[in-house]
Amino acid sequence: MSEPYLATHVVHVTDTTDRNAKLKVRSAYVRHLGRTGLHGATVDFAPALNTLDIGIVASELFNNTQRPDRLILAVNCAPPDKAEGTTNNARNDFFCADLGNGVSVCGTSNGYEFSYVKGEIKELYRLTNTNSLGSQFRSLEILPEHALLFANPEHRVRLVTNGILQREENVDDIVRSTPRTTHVFEVDNFRNVKLFPSTADLALLREHEGAEVYFGFGILNSVERWDQRPNHTKQLRARVAPTLFAAPLNTNIVALRSSSRHSDNVDGHIPIIATVRQKPAETDPSYPIPRVGAPVKVARAELAVA
Repeated sequence: MSEPYLATHVVHVTDTTDRNAKLKVRSAYVRHLGRTGLHGATVDFAPALNTLDIGIVASELFNNTQRPDRLILAVNCAPPDKAEGTTNNARNDFFCADLGNGVSVCGTSNGYEFSYVKGEIKELYRLTNTNSLGSQFRSLEILPEHALLFANPEHRVRLVTNGILQREENVDDIVRSTPRTTHVFEVDNFRNVKLFPSTADLALLREHEGAEVYFGFGILNSVERWDQRPNHTKQLRARVAPTLFAAPLNTNIVALRSSSRHSDNVDGHIPIIATVRQKPAETDPSYPIPRVGAPVKVARAELAVA
């Protein structure tokens, strides 16, 4: 029996971004959409740098206030798992998570791909046939088909019955928690910097609303990989305000609310750092542009270090 029509958005988020790979993956989704009963879906391809970046994209789409009836996310970042190599292209298995309300995420869990929606996971499954084809390109030959099958309740039951999906009861064994250090969540096209704040830094910002704080970005590493000491940029001054445009032109602001939300924060708001300027798309901010995942230091004025 076919499902009633549901507006469906399929998004493939991956670090594999060359032209031909993207086209082939899109074709794979087109091939399997009709076979799995998911008609009328829109398929998008979202490039990402690493597992943290992938997880942030998943969070942004899950927390989108204009999310469609059904959202199917496929996440993929699959470097070699062992320094000595493996036989027949085998790497860590894929996982599939049901987030409820028509949202599912399937793919690798090699870092932070599921972390930013971890608290929303209702059920988590291991895809036991992930390496069944011995394929180097599992994100083409395995992931699209099974991400779509998992999103269809009838097909999901069959996969569980046949042992292709195996229930994982302890999510903590599979999915990391988000990094608790304040870090860069997104850099938008205006070079505004959205922050994923630690509990302590979020409290600090709220306490200083209307006053100034200092901030600096880590430039040599990411919270995804702590293989060297943070080397922060020179700390700069910014005014804390509730919204982005609540400061004079040509000043730095830390706005407590941005266009992004996150289910792991107390009130869901993501703070944003910006230099308020007349032509933000044509001009640069006063701070060096960090990368996604860069650690961020926030300090009261009296504790700032030049």
